[in-house]
Amino acid sequence: MLKRVIYQIYRDLKATSRLTIAIILVASLGMAALLADTALAPEERAVTVFSRLEDGGGLQLRGTVLALKGDTLDKGGVAEIIFVVAIAEDGEPVNFTMTGDSTGDGTLSDEPMPLHTVVISYIDQYQRVDDLAWKFTEYGPGDGDNLLEAGENFRITVGADNYGRSNLLDGIRVPLEANTAFTIEVRTPNGEVLDIRRTTPNRLDTVMNLN
Repeated sequence: MLKRVIYQIYRDLKATSRLTIAIILVASLGMAALLADTALAPEERAVTVFSRLEDGGGLQLRGTVLALKGDTLDKGGVAEIIFVVAIAEDGEPVNFTMTGDSTGDGTLSDEPMPLHTVVISYIDQYQRVDDLAWKFTEYGPGDGDNLLEAGENFRITVGADNYGRSNLLDGIRVPLEANTAFTIEVRTPNGEVLDIRRTTPNRLDTVMNLN
């Protein structure tokens, strides 16, 4: 009888020791993993990066988007797209220095001495055309320079340079006609992108509000 009691006590102690060892082992492994993660440099950790923001980051669309119909007889479609942009109060200024379209082909990629750092592209189901001609004017209070700063608004015209030598019909291969979805992409020097997605109405008028 005494031998049986001693044996039972031995078994209980042995089981308890195994459980204690297991708990200590799991805790040690968890601490080791935590220390290893802490020791990693920031660049060694997996980080998800979102390079494109829906509102363009610091650059934001303000108000309505207008489209002007072309007046040429040999081409139909939209000749200019006009909208107003601003930046957030804590956003960095954006340089809107313009480049003239000396060749009159509606694009700036072939200019020998480009000055612009903002690149505007046109996208629809038929085409993507990068580096279209554009111009800007201050819209409301401003200090008269080419930097869009907090509290200022710039009115952007896509398809026309500051000398009026071209329009959107010159820059894109397939004219922007009625009932067509399209995107205007405005890329700033720091890589942020503002996407403006609109659809033209069922019938083109001289001036169209696309909101």
